[in-house]
Amino acid sequence: MKLNCELLAKAAGLERLDARLSDLLHRYAEVLAGANQKVNLISRSVDPAIEIEQQIAISLMLMRLAPPGAANWIDIGSGGGFPVIPLACALESIKFTAVEQIAKKAFFVERTAQELGLKNVRVIASSIERVIAADLPTRWDVVSIKAVTDLQQSLEWASELLNHGGLLLTYKPAGGESDRLEIGRKRGFELVNSLDVKELIDTIDVRIVMYKKS
Repeated sequence: MKLNCELLAKAAGLERLDARLSDLLHRYAEVLAGANQKVNLISRSVDPAIEIEQQIAISLMLMRLAPPGAANWIDIGSGGGFPVIPLACALESIKFTAVEQIAKKAFFVERTAQELGLKNVRVIASSIERVIAADLPTRWDVVSIKAVTDLQQSLEWASELLNHGGLLLTYKPAGGESDRLEIGRKRGFELVNSLDVKELIDTIDVRIVMYKKS
């Protein structure tokens, strides 16, 4: 499967993809395309090749919001590995925790990380509610949530998981910035940045919104 490396580099805010990252992303795309024929990991309503390339690009966009010096990152609802696998390929110094409650999907993410030789990915096959209830000693620098719940719930989870000053990155429909600002304030978060996916892929009207825990 051939990926558009120019698109992916632009998504990540890089001049180009180095050989290592390009190889890992191509291998991931191949593994995902093959596994999707058996397990529903991505939407089957569109061309899988297009969907995979676009989702990798959207995942890499989060690199532009990753704080310098971040040591650990937790992703809630990792599904087929977006955004955690592309990010782990690109950001070797960050330790990623992928939380996915559907066992088949969690197994896919874990196996794929092993096949790609990614030493910075840990998978928890559980719901995020159970992870929080376990009162783990770890707190994270970054929480990412793609589309598993609404903003208020995302902020509640992030409040439990983040270090002070940590960041929540979440995906929401375009528009409604003033409402999001107010919701964040009520939950103890400051809306500090956002990226418009439509600037990269004009068919996807979604914003990546970044909140900082006060």
